[in-house]
Amino acid sequence: MERNALIYSASECTVIIHSRFKQGGTWIGATQAIRKRICPLAVKDDGGEAAKAFIALGALPLGSVEGLEKVLVQNPAHRGLFGIG
Repeated sequence: MERNALIYSASECTVIIHSRFKQGGTWIGATQAIRKRICPLAVKDDGGEAAKAFIALGALPLGSVEGLEKVLVQNPAHRGLFGIG
């Protein structure tokens, strides 16, 4: 999990395609990234329980691949943990 936090912090935006609600590494890493404001998160809005929870926590919903460009424009690169971006 510590390695995942470093990966999140070095990214411009993390895109979550699928996660299980309250289970697994994606769930843990993404919820920590949202709560600690490590980087912007976008989640594929498939109507699932995990996607709904991520959006409620502050992740940006993605309805399509085309929506990713909009998310990146709205959230320009941040400096992250290492000042990258």
